[in-house]
Amino acid sequence: MLTVKWTDDAIHDLYTLIAFVAEQNPFAAEALMQRIDDAILPAAEHPYLFRSGRVLGT
Repeated sequence: MLTVKWTDDAIHDLYTLIAFVAEQNPFAAEALMQRIDDAILPAAEHPYLFRSGRVLGT
């Protein structure tokens, strides 16, 4: 299985989003984080299942 590489900006954006949601509903923030994790996992397990990104090397 390959690893998914997160940029610093992507990590910052993700934590900002989760913190914003958690202020209103911590359970929804937890569920959102789990859904994001579940969506990313197939990309690591089957990297050729999806189209290449628009940025070179993605």
